[in-house]
Amino acid sequence: MENEQREPTQEELKAQIARLNEQVRMLTEQHEKDLQLIDYLKSLNALRAKELFGRKSEQSDASPDGSVQLHLFDDIELEKEIGETEQKVEELRAAKGEAPKRKKSKNLISDPSKFERVEVIQHTPHPDDYVLVGHRIVSEKLKVIPAKYYIEVIKAEVWKKEDEYGTVMVEPESPVPEAGKGLMCDVSVIAYLAKMKTADCLPLYRIEQDLGRRGINLSRQTMSNMLYRGYDVLKPLGEVIKTYVRDADNQRSDETPLTIIEINGNKARAADPSKTSLSYVWLFTAGQGYHPAFWYQVGPGRGASVPLSFFADSKSERRYLMTDGYRDYFGIPGAVNLVCLDHVRRKFVKADTDTVSGHRALAGECVTLLDAVYHEEALINRLLGPIPMDRKDLFEQRRKLREERLKPKLELFVQKIDGLEPKVLPKSNLGRAIAYAESMKPYFPNYFLDGRTEISDAYSERGVKPFVILRKNMLFANTEKGANVTCLYCSLTQTAIHCGLDPFRYYDWLLRNLPAEEEKQKAFDYPSYLPWSDRIPERLRAGHSETEEKKD
Repeated sequence: MENEQREPTQEELKAQIARLNEQVRMLTEQHEKDLQLIDYLKSLNALRAKELFGRKSEQSDASPDGSVQLHLFDDIELEKEIGETEQKVEELRAAKGEAPKRKKSKNLISDPSKFERVEVIQHTPHPDDYVLVGHRIVSEKLKVIPAKYYIEVIKAEVWKKEDEYGTVMVEPESPVPEAGKGLMCDVSVIAYLAKMKTADCLPLYRIEQDLGRRGINLSRQTMSNMLYRGYDVLKPLGEVIKTYVRDADNQRSDETPLTIIEINGNKARAADPSKTSLSYVWLFTAGQGYHPAFWYQVGPGRGASVPLSFFADSKSERRYLMTDGYRDYFGIPGAVNLVCLDHVRRKFVKADTDTVSGHRALAGECVTLLDAVYHEEALINRLLGPIPMDRKDLFEQRRKLREERLKPKLELFVQKIDGLEPKVLPKSNLGRAIAYAESMKPYFPNYFLDGRTEISDAYSERGVKPFVILRKNMLFANTEKGANVTCLYCSLTQTAIHCGLDPFRYYDWLLRNLPAEEEKQKAFDYPSYLPWSDRIPERLRAGHSETEEKKD
């Protein structure tokens, strides 16, 4: 009897049941967490697969009214609405007595009169008793002749006079510009190198290879020295552009990383990444209401010190600053921050890969609401057209139209994310998108303060892209000074391009006219040589052909 087990009491059984229930609860919670982790990892995997193999466009299949349609029908409705808007614009122009707006030509050559026409007579086999009655054009095609390289030999007249005192000689003056003195090449070669590197995004080693195939032995070191020579001549002009951008009260900014091997004379080994410096190239541009002006500069990192130092000497006490929402832009004194709505939308586009039940549909609804905002912005811009920088009345009209049409659409999006925030998993892609949108929400009302502001930072992103392509091709900058030289040339190139100039011709004109000596630079009139100056010759314009240049 003593070996028989004692039956548990009722209280012990209840305690055991409670322990088992607690274990079941803990295992259930752990199981739910594991399922959430699995969903999260699946979402990351789907997002990574979409980034690698999916379509790159962020355009959605949803129309602005929220209904999902095929792209074909979206295009038909959009073209119909655009046509109606253009008709209203033409009616307004006619009411004001303005000439109708010319439509852009879809021909290969926008203006054939700007190009030289070379006639080639083709012989047609014929019997001897036939008579020539004329010629018929059987083909008109665009032909390309690669870049032409030649040696220019300048011969100057030498005069002398003989009298009772002897022979007096009149020696010719040197026609070489100041920037080209002591070089074995003309300044046009410096202009060509600057254009190839910053406009065509080619590193020097590829330019060296291209010139080598043409029989020109120009080493990278020699090309670097020539670009440094041009930098000394062009730097004061770059400072004028920098001041113009800094003093503007409507600006945009973006940044991109750049690896520099040597900092402050301390050279690191490229094989040891820990010894290299990951610096950043910062882009500051003047916003609408100003001439297109770009300024690139190298900063020691991505901290707030770079924008703070850039705006320290600005004459504008208050400015609108459009950025991608990076936190260090928000502490700049006097800045009215504008955040890029593209970045907000991009988060919800990525949330389309969420595997959590219902998240993809909710993300699609948020994208649709944002698309409605972009739709209204596009209609407003098409209605007003490109606004000249001095038309404050049109900028005010755009502000009022935004207040009337765009603001209600944006408020619908804000209401949507406010209602979704407590219902979604915080660590899911949709949860992260909502959290990001909530952090940007306080800056949404700034879109309606001034008609010159924008809802997207795409302009700055496009401005950074040429430098990103150049960085991928050259991998790194060897020295900090070399990075500064590249930034100056990028600033002048992008400013010239956006002002409608041909970069090569603009550089060639500058290097032949700007002084190289420091004393002369102090009193020189650099504003007259800015890309938007009235003094710019017409032959520097993009699309100006050699035929027109001969006429000039």
